[in-house]
Amino acid sequence: MGAFGFTWVEVEGGCHKTFSVVACSTLNRETGHAIVRAVGLGWSRYTVLGDRSGQTLDMISGISPALDLVTTRSINGQKPAP
Repeated sequence: MGAFGFTWVEVEGGCHKTFSVVACSTLNRETGHAIVRAVGLGWSRYTVLGDRSGQTLDMISGISPALDLVTTRSINGQKPAP
């Protein structure tokens, strides 16, 4: 078995519920929902489809302008490869 990578996704103002029921008192519900959809789509495209386009990498890195509240950190210290 190869090395296991883990990436932490943090949403400024978000809480644990941001990723389940998209309801946090500290984050607008529509904003949270849009972030979860974008990050989920990005990781799906990267993992399932093997999409290494700049747009997808920006989505999963949290550097897309639409994701200015998102910070990602990799446990193994590596960014997703293009």
